[in-house]
Amino acid sequence: MLIRNIVGGQAIAAFDIAMAEGVRKSFRKTLKEQIRQWLFFIDRAYSKTEMSDIMDQIGEDRCHYSDDTNRTWQEDFEKGVKEVRHALEPWNCIMEDATKIYLLTCEAVKEETHQAMESFLFNMNTLHARAGILCAP
Repeated sequence: MLIRNIVGGQAIAAFDIAMAEGVRKSFRKTLKEQIRQWLFFIDRAYSKTEMSDIMDQIGEDRCHYSDDTNRTWQEDFEKGVKEVRHALEPWNCIMEDATKIYLLTCEAVKEETHQAMESFLFNMNTLHARAGILCAP
């Protein structure tokens, strides 16, 4: 993705790669919240230490929107679901629940990222509107 100013101005090459770390952090935060909600729904108590252990088991880099062309999104999704299932095994998490947790996380992060990009483009257009230059959506 290249976001640029058409009439000689600023350019941000590989903007999506530059923002990947922010998406990864949002994914971890959202996954943690989805797990909390699931534990609340099944009426299971947990401590901060247990939640920390759960997130450690899932791994630091488990936002599976892969840049690796050798893997498919489905393979990454299945790997993420299995890690969630394994981390929640002490609470008798079934594969269907793990799939829902992971899917809801992916959908929430996708929506949040979309909103962030809309906001960014709006701000860029607002900043450059006086010069009559707009960023492409």
